[in-house]
Amino acid sequence: MRIAILFSGRIQQFERCYYNILKYIKINDNNEIDFFLSHSPDLNEDLESFKKIFKPKLMINEPITYFDHTKYPKYCHYQGHNTMCMFINRLRVFKLLETFINTTTTSYDLVISYRTETILNKNLNFQWFNQLNENTIYIPEGNDWWGGLNDQLAFGTYDSMKIYLSLYEELKQMLDNGCVFHPETILRHYLNIKNINVIRIPLEYKLVL
Repeated sequence: MRIAILFSGRIQQFERCYYNILKYIKINDNNEIDFFLSHSPDLNEDLESFKKIFKPKLMINEPITYFDHTKYPKYCHYQGHNTMCMFINRLRVFKLLETFINTTTTSYDLVISYRTETILNKNLNFQWFNQLNENTIYIPEGNDWWGGLNDQLAFGTYDSMKIYLSLYEELKQMLDNGCVFHPETILRHYLNIKNINVIRIPLEYKLVL
């Protein structure tokens, strides 16, 4: 498979993540992986080392600005900046993928929204994706906080991941319409609005922060 892995935001544990991906996703020369990253300079992380290891096809490292979210009700008082940055970085990294595809005519069998803190415990089961549907997102089981939907990892086609990663474009409207400011809750609400089918997969992984 030709796979695009999209990182957004922090790049913690990136070296460990890289070799974990080679072992459990690339597996052998039958899978080819391209990496993309959206990052912001205020994170003050080692981007040069990241670039040397991952050799991303495209990346962005620019400041993030967003609309005033403070008036919206939150589940947790600490939510705010990090949630906004997550959704914006996801949109930005998808735009990088879109640009790369349009300028190189590259096509991908699978697009993954990933975190560098992710450590898989077993090989990725590609049989889960034998019949990818353009209206379907594949999300690991568990971590559905506050009745929401796990937002740590997601798998899909280019078209389905375009919808998944473009949530920020409709975030303000959803909040104005009463959606509570909580990332997993927002994600579930958004995918319901978009009529995206969600398939849960028994992916064995952990986040190492």
